Amino acid sequence: MEDHQDQEYIKPRWRFKAFSGEGQKLGRILDVRDFIVQSRPEFATLDFILVTSFPNKELTDESLTLQEADILNTVLLQQLK
Repeated sequence: MEDHQDQEYIKPRWRFKAFSGEGQKLGRILDVRDFIVQSRPEFATLDFILVTSFPNKELTDESLTLQEADILNTVLLQQLK
């Protein structure tokens, strides 16, 4: 187990808003990945995938919008490869 006692605490940001206002497009799966990397820069160098919680479905086409991927109101999980 690693000791992270000396690292600065960053309060987790737990909500991704796919809709940014009237007339705006829904975010893409790639936007979710970018949000994760921006929030936690250490994941920029790690290989990870996004999957739905149930039923498990790997989100491989990152160009799809959340609506096109049919994952609105869905819990997404990040899994390290």
